[in-house]
Amino acid sequence: MEFKINKEEDFLYLGPNEYEAKAYIMFPKNILGTNTIIKVFVSEEYRGQGLASKMMEYLYQYAKENKIILDATCSYAKSWLSNVR
Repeated sequence: MEFKINKEEDFLYLGPNEYEAKAYIMFPKNILGTNTIIKVFVSEEYRGQGLASKMMEYLYQYAKENKIILDATCSYAKSWLSNVR
């Protein structure tokens, strides 16, 4: 499973391209200069396999390496982040 990031759109996805993503996380930059995770989505065929958590871990590591501060409005992402901080 290979995750890809569209850096211009602040979009992490799994799939052949971002338009055919089987799972994704949207994390646009906000006016404070941080990135807000607004949506975590996993298509039905991939649910129940821990994919959302794997994507969050990937994004979290990417953010640390690139000095990106993450926050969230998505309830899943808020909960996930509160458990790792």
